[in-house]
Amino acid sequence: MPSAFGWGFSRALGHYTAALGPPLLPSLPELVDRVNASSVLELGCGEAIALQEATALLERRQELRGVPKASVCAAGVNSLEHALKYAYSNDPAAMARARREGSVMAGNTTRVALEMAARRRHMSFQPSTTPQIVHADFRRAWPFAPGSFDLLLSQSALGKLKYPDRELPLVLDEALRVLRTGGVAYLEVINAAGPSVQWRATGLPGHETDTGVAVSTPDGWNRQPEYERLVAWLAAHAFPCGHSDRCTPVEIAIGQVANPHVSSDSAAPSARLPCGPDSPASRGARLGAQARRCALSFYYGSHRSSYVLLHTYLPAFATVGARACETAAFASPVIGPTLRLLNGSFGIDRDRNDLMRLLKQRAAVLHEARAQGDKRPDDAFEMPGMLSDRRMWAEAFVTALRQWVRGSTPAWSDVRVFHHRFHVRPRQAG
Repeated sequence: MPSAFGWGFSRALGHYTAALGPPLLPSLPELVDRVNASSVLELGCGEAIALQEATALLERRQELRGVPKASVCAAGVNSLEHALKYAYSNDPAAMARARREGSVMAGNTTRVALEMAARRRHMSFQPSTTPQIVHADFRRAWPFAPGSFDLLLSQSALGKLKYPDRELPLVLDEALRVLRTGGVAYLEVINAAGPSVQWRATGLPGHETDTGVAVSTPDGWNRQPEYERLVAWLAAHAFPCGHSDRCTPVEIAIGQVANPHVSSDSAAPSARLPCGPDSPASRGARLGAQARRCALSFYYGSHRSSYVLLHTYLPAFATVGARACETAAFASPVIGPTLRLLNGSFGIDRDRNDLMRLLKQRAAVLHEARAQGDKRPDDAFEMPGMLSDRRMWAEAFVTALRQWVRGSTPAWSDVRVFHHRFHVRPRQAG
């Protein structure tokens, strides 16, 4: 049974980091260098293929900086409940057999199992560091201490959320909590198989309330004038990502976030392992005791997928405020080069209360549509990625993220949103 070893649930790192790269975003190795990363967490790591690749990347970067490999710390989160349901068809015997045969996804997280997974995927390397795999439900509090990781990665995991309006904000809050100050989370939000999701030509909606996505479907949307305008707009303004895709920003927000609190699971042994403040890889001083930090959320997508890049940082001066966070973002080695390539400005949303009311209404409609789908007798709505109405599914994530940065949880305050229409400045020669 190929799925017993996670073939459908584990992708190589390059399958999703291809959307990182010039001209607008740094490549993953560049991002690791800019963050000076020594610790990594993968959410929904499957057989830990991408996690092992990322761990090896951190080790190589550490060697180039003259830092011992032992300083690298790596962890992954899996759900045995999800594996049993989707990879093993709710068959405990099949899962137990896969575990004995070395399936990481089935719960065998030994060094031997990780090496077997690497061989099955014909990986030519094996990191010296053995990642720790924790089995937990990532929709709830994560069993890691605050400020444990420099780098957080996730591919496909968030797309399994059934109710983005309720689940996505909690996941993103936890991402901010476990990130060290100066760290980056790079999360694939939607992985839509096939050329289905298209972004409307509003690009960077800012204070607008337009829906963010549309879908090329057999009903003829791709023959409508709006489609032709979108194609032309993407050709003029979107940036290359992946092999043949073009990506467009959906929304960029800058604000303050509360200093991470200790989660309800922080007393668990895994909360102190493997990358907490007492670990060899720790640089706890980077988290500091500041009451608030600056954060940036950059949400963008192609017709196949969408991604959010989260970055936490501190301004050069002691004051943490909206203007200070904006100024520091442009000076940040992580995201500053990207922002300097954009034409536009950050500003406070007009009529924020009205905007939140409309976003909440939209989220309620999408939530109810999903709930009605769950009442179907078959399994059609069990995996969100299989929804026939992918526009609705994608819009649910866009709406949830826009609500999140505007205060659907206590995490964010003093949010400023990029308002002008997106346009990339030409790079200067030399």
